[in-house]
Formats: sequence, C-alpha cells, structure tokens
Amino acid sequence: MTVFITLAVIGQVPPWLALTAVGRDVLITSGAIVYRVWLGPIHGSRPTTVSKINTLSQIIYLLAVMESAALGR
Repeated sequence: MTVFITLAVIGQVPPWLALTAVGRDVLITSGAIVYRVWLGPIHGSRPTTVSKINTLSQIIYLLAVMESAALGR
C-alpha cells in the first residue's frame, strides 16, 4: 500500500491506480473489522486464489515500475 502511494506521489504510477489499490485494501480491512465487531472472530477464512493472483500481480507491477525508474527508462 505504501509503495503505491509513494510511487504515485513521485509520478511513477497513475494516481487513479494507487487510489484503487489502496481503496481496495481499506475496504477489505474495514469489512473484516466490522465483521469481527458484529459477529465475532473470523474462523477458517482463507485467501482465495483470485486474491493471491491479484497480490502477486500488484507486486510484479510495482517491481517493474521501480526497476524501470532505477534504470532510467
């Protein structure tokens, strides 16, 4: 999340993309907190395959952006 914000501030990532990624994380975290407060602990919850692929895609994208910036492309 912090990497998206930092890269958006320095102009390496479009602001809308950083906002989308950060907003998604905030929404998921908020939902988990509300669930826990209203219904109690979350038991047996596991990340979905789609979620894991999304996270991997974000990491690969951010690494590619940082490599491109480091190499001056």
